[in-house]
Amino acid sequence: MKFLIDNQLPVAPRKFLTRAGFGAEHVLELGMGKASDFEIGQYASREERVIITKDEEPYYGEIPELQGVWATGKSLEGCRRNLAEALEDWLFFSIARGLPIPPVGGIELKPPEAIAS
Repeated sequence: MKFLIDNQLPVAPRKFLTRAGFGAEHVLELGMGKASDFEIGQYASREERVIITKDEEPYYGEIPELQGVWATGKSLEGCRRNLAEALEDWLFFSIARGLPIPPVGGIELKPPEAIAS
């Protein structure tokens, strides 16, 4: 298992995890001290790392196929609810603007041909 220590925490947990045989990085040592939660989440996802954080909403989820669809939550279920709301908002906006909707998880959505005004 690989970890990413967020910038509210000291470097000590990274050192402890490394000595215990885990792969661990700290955002400050990566030069990501000013990175947003979204950027840190993207890095962790890309590098397949679990984030250790002190954030009030430590759970993070995203739908990589849909740029900008991400959410956080105080619990896993709260994060899922927030992510569902973010997806719904993204879909409504995309349909209203006539933007393409890429397939997600093998599911292809077909918006209506015309939108009633």
